[in-house]
Amino acid sequence: MSKHFGRCVLATLAIGVAGPGCQLNTNAATSPTHSAPAPADTANATGTVADGRYLPPAPTRSGPCRFQGAGDLPDPACTPGATDPAVTEANIDSTICVQGYTKRVRPPVAVTDQIKRDRMAAYGVATPASSSELDHLIPLEVGGAPQSVANLWPEPWNGADGAHAKDKVENRLHELVCAHQLSLADAQRAIATNWQSAASQYGAGASSSGGYSSRGSGGSAG
Repeated sequence: MSKHFGRCVLATLAIGVAGPGCQLNTNAATSPTHSAPAPADTANATGTVADGRYLPPAPTRSGPCRFQGAGDLPDPACTPGATDPAVTEANIDSTICVQGYTKRVRPPVAVTDQIKRDRMAAYGVATPASSSELDHLIPLEVGGAPQSVANLWPEPWNGADGAHAKDKVENRLHELVCAHQLSLADAQRAIATNWQSAASQYGAGASSSGGYSSRGSGGSAG
């Protein structure tokens, strides 16, 4: 920007009128424009937004993170969960309830491997990477956000309440949502708050989903 043009801009801003010898093009490319930001989602008292999704609170820290319970629940300060705005109550029959949906939205291993290493470090996991999986707290099959770090944590495989047990809860909630017996937001809220409690509340062991799983192959996030 020339000194002359800079003085013209300052003068114009100060008095609202271009001074002598100043010709300002308000449409010039030298003046960047910024579109108005999209309005933020506003949740009601239960954390539900207008499109029927659950809106978890934002993370309050990225680490260090501490496992909760017996070491099989994530730290809500680091991993409160996150939902995908592309999945709403109105479109579940054309998104999460379509066979193959999770394969289409699951992030590639090239992306999740680095996130898994970062999340294991944040949670202080010193065991081999194969001892845990990078899990979507709110699973993809009920509209969880695919790549949000707020929705990803290193879930242990072993134990009665390990990753395999959580699979059953995910399958059951997916079954109920797609049968229109449970709202999308209620399913998302239940598993984000405490997936073990959700197992008891919704009878995860009684699922007849025929083995539908949100898991991918290889090292991809669950």
